[in-house]
Amino acid sequence: LPEKSFFAFWFSLGDFRENFLKSRFSHFSG
Repeated sequence: LPEKSFFAFWFSLGDFRENFLKSRFSHFSG
């Protein structure tokens, strides 16, 4: 996959990506 396309997709997730990561880390910390 072209890096530009990958990063474009990755950043397009926006808040969903951050909320997903936070929910994952909350399981480890909680």
